[in-house]
Amino acid sequence: MKKSSILAIFMPAILMTVIIWLTFIFDNYFSLDLWQYGLFPRTLSGLVGVITMPFLHGDWGHIINNTFPLIVLMTFLYYFYPHFFTRVFFLIWIISGLWTWVFARPSFHIGASAIIYGLAAFIFFAGIFIKEKKHIAISMLIVFLYGSIIWGIFPIDFQTSWEGHLTGFASGIILAIFFRKELKSRYLIVDTLSEEEDDDDEDDPDAYWKQPDTT
Repeated sequence: MKKSSILAIFMPAILMTVIIWLTFIFDNYFSLDLWQYGLFPRTLSGLVGVITMPFLHGDWGHIINNTFPLIVLMTFLYYFYPHFFTRVFFLIWIISGLWTWVFARPSFHIGASAIIYGLAAFIFFAGIFIKEKKHIAISMLIVFLYGSIIWGIFPIDFQTSWEGHLTGFASGIILAIFFRKELKSRYLIVDTLSEEEDDDDEDDPDAYWKQPDTT
């Protein structure tokens, strides 16, 4: 794979992360108190937080804890489900934000956790619905890396927006269910055809000579 192709795979995650970190650095350096532009449920002014919430973080621990999962999960979604990336990413963002605005406690909700939970849920359930070994393997990898985050959807730690976690997770599941037929038709058929083509080449003694000249 060319270096430019590798960079393109990471580009959406890098761009999102850079914006988040620049916002955090400017907020702290100039004491802007941008948390007040976070999501505050059931208020008109707090509705802007549906858009701004993922860019705002309370402290260094908060932003660091969100950075690496966001990079990994955005990259996974972009690489394994490129045809769904834009729709799924922004739908998780908006749906989880709106649901948090409707149902959450009357407090400022900030951070990219809702998107992280939504991405993890979508990638996991998309692989389960496709029922193809490569995508199931990715689902199992999600469980291995981030399975413990499931506890974050319960009202255990009231210092975190468990409501954002829950709405993000729910939006990821719902989107995986909504797109399941399209996921199967696009990836299951493509993978099956690729395997059949590989088998045909193995059975054809002249397959080597049919390869295009790459010199």
